[in-house]
Amino acid sequence: MIELKNLRLEQGAEWTKLIADISSDNRQIPDNTMWFAIPNEYADMFTAETYDPFLLVSYYCAMVWNEDLKVHGKVSKLFYKNLTNYISQIFDEFSDFTHKITLTVEGFTKISSVGSLVGVSGSCGVDSLCTIYDHYVDENDPDYKVNAMFLFNSGTHGDFSDESRNLWLDRLKLNKRVAHELQLPIYAIDSNLHKFTHYVYHGDQPIGYLAIYCCIIACQKYVRKYFVSSEVTMQETLQLHNEWRDRDIAVANGHLLLSLIRTECLELVLDGAQYKRHEKVLHIADWEIAQKYLNTCLRPLPDGSNCTINCWKCRGAMLVLDVAGKVERFDGAFDTALYRSKKQQVKIQTVSRYLTDPLVSKDAVDYVKSQGMKMPFFVYAKIKTLPRRIKFSIKKRQAKKVR
Repeated sequence: MIELKNLRLEQGAEWTKLIADISSDNRQIPDNTMWFAIPNEYADMFTAETYDPFLLVSYYCAMVWNEDLKVHGKVSKLFYKNLTNYISQIFDEFSDFTHKITLTVEGFTKISSVGSLVGVSGSCGVDSLCTIYDHYVDENDPDYKVNAMFLFNSGTHGDFSDESRNLWLDRLKLNKRVAHELQLPIYAIDSNLHKFTHYVYHGDQPIGYLAIYCCIIACQKYVRKYFVSSEVTMQETLQLHNEWRDRDIAVANGHLLLSLIRTECLELVLDGAQYKRHEKVLHIADWEIAQKYLNTCLRPLPDGSNCTINCWKCRGAMLVLDVAGKVERFDGAFDTALYRSKKQQVKIQTVSRYLTDPLVSKDAVDYVKSQGMKMPFFVYAKIKTLPRRIKFSIKKRQAKKVR
């Protein structure tokens, strides 16, 4: 049995932690606590009234480990009902490695919400900037207008380590500049949940988004609505649902999942599914904030800035901006001179991923070709990138396992 207990707040010199002890009767687990941390000046955003923030990740882990989950405390009744009746079924259908389990809690509670925040990710990626543009720059309804940005350290910056935390802190500096220009507050939430999500899938991130959702729930006392930026359209979810099982739960099930992850005082809203990737890039291409701060990179430079040509997200964005005649507008965010000098290489590498990366590379290739950009043939691109792919395959030779 997996047990969660001893929920508490602990204040350190700079950060306040919301902590719950976690243990297993049958196995060694990656840590004996789960925690979230926030700078002391914002400590009131956390509450020790409910175990809600720990439920999603601990429940999924318990399903993989085939152990029941016992919570020595109270949770939101709405969240509990959705988790046990519906979310659990989504988890079970998403993975070949999950099992049906029982969740036991001591009772239910309603948070004394003082929530007025409408939140959004401050990651400055294509998805999040598109959401900020739509629901801050273009939004007039105060019930839906973003009034706070958040940046979470929960796995999107790498495995749990000092190196990934430092990358998160570097990106936080960038996002503080963005928040300052937009005249929005930005809240930094640290955590160790990716110690568990990356452990279950050996450093991969099929359930990484669950940790992000947990970070949002940890702030439910003050956040009443949070826009979660989708990287896929509704049609893409339907097309990729089966293919992305055990690969990315946000892609395979995000549209179903987000409507169910809610409490009596917090609503998560899936946003951006109305746009394809290239449409998002074009949607923000004339926005000065995006031109200076767009940060879409999967292989960032040491200071957290975009690699420009070494990852498929940067390459896809550059090609779309190029065919639109707007590359030079983004010389504050990308090394546009490097892109120009390596443009053919960027084309070859993007075309080579056409079949394996439908969300970025295929979308970019289809769009730029429709606008008249000449692209290399697929077979030629695969042959040219063969040595690179062999080298990558050697590094990934050990098959993905689930703990």
